[in-house]
Amino acid sequence: MRFQNTAYMTNGFSERIPAAQKLMILDGINNARLFPECDYLQVFKLMPTDHEGRRVQKIVHTQEQPPYEKEYILLTDEVVTEKVFVIDDETHHTFLLAEEY
Repeated sequence: MRFQNTAYMTNGFSERIPAAQKLMILDGINNARLFPECDYLQVFKLMPTDHEGRRVQKIVHTQEQPPYEKEYILLTDEVVTEKVFVIDDETHHTFLLAEEY
């Protein structure tokens, strides 16, 4: 089963993704690994959006095979725009910014 092994974070992910967003991404990984066909590559797009008149964090979680998409809204003042990959290579999984790939 994917994402059951040791996890690592790159410096970019660790430094540029706020704690609340890290927890939402981890929650997304925990939910995805419950699916029988969880892809080795999970993608999280973080972007600002408006929700009930307030600027909040939107996180779109996707995988390619089989197609999967889930959207999260996070009420936080620390809004970032980033693309995060979480890659499982069967010995460990790594949280990294797309630009670090």
